[in-house]
Amino acid sequence: MRHLNFKTIFTWMIGLSFVILVIYLFRMVFIDGINEEFLELYKAHFTALVGLPAAAFLSTFLILLLPIVRKQPIEFEAIGLKFKGTSGEVVLWVLIFLSIVVSIKLIW
Repeated sequence: MRHLNFKTIFTWMIGLSFVILVIYLFRMVFIDGINEEFLELYKAHFTALVGLPAAAFLSTFLILLLPIVRKQPIEFEAIGLKFKGTSGEVVLWVLIFLSIVVSIKLIW
């Protein structure tokens, strides 16, 4: 049996919480109905209310899942700088988050 550490459990908790949040939001909108004032705000600022938090959740989940799948810490080089361990995770998280945000901006 594979040993589960805190990071593995936390990674799956982040992923599960994202799924639960999405299910809750869909239930709130399509089953329970939604307040008209919130609906106007939601329509006007959809990318800020949904897109940015989703980008943060997704990038966090990917960064936490990557070392579990690879079974090695994240290490990479960019612009002559070497990133290992936590610094690599932080820099890669920022790059993933910004790429998702730019993609949302370009599509929207």
